[in-house]
Amino acid sequence: MSREKGANRFASELLMPEFMLKSALNDFRKFDMRTVRLLSDAFSVSKTAMAYRLVDLDFEPSLLASYSRGGLNWFKRSKSVGERWFLRRTLDPQSNAHDILHKGARDDISLSLMDADTWFDTEGADRYELAEQSFRVGDDEVMTLLVLKSEYMMAR
Repeated sequence: MSREKGANRFASELLMPEFMLKSALNDFRKFDMRTVRLLSDAFSVSKTAMAYRLVDLDFEPSLLASYSRGGLNWFKRSKSVGERWFLRRTLDPQSNAHDILHKGARDDISLSLMDADTWFDTEGADRYELAEQSFRVGDDEVMTLLVLKSEYMMAR
């Protein structure tokens, strides 16, 4: 593990301890940006940091992805998501994230069901759905939370 990754992991554990998050999550029925926003306020961290931590803790099978006009910057996959699911390098025009980044649309207020092939460049993705919720992070960046809805997409 690099020094930077180690420092990030330490800071994450310090600011958002797993036992405290798991206790706080009992108050929420689903994993969406409302949950992320309320928990990020409660723990005094950014929405990005909280979303990343919840994906890392595998609260639900999910991914968090950062895109800019140049394409995919980075992503975090929860442990329960199969590694065969490769995110597209650029945003699909059918995604809410594309509209937010390229057309100035407002941040999503709720999860939206999407065909998985909107997000994944994996054979058979067109047979599955997932939930997407995206929000602008800066002038040239959008963050997307993807929550899987199919058992088939889970790690095996």
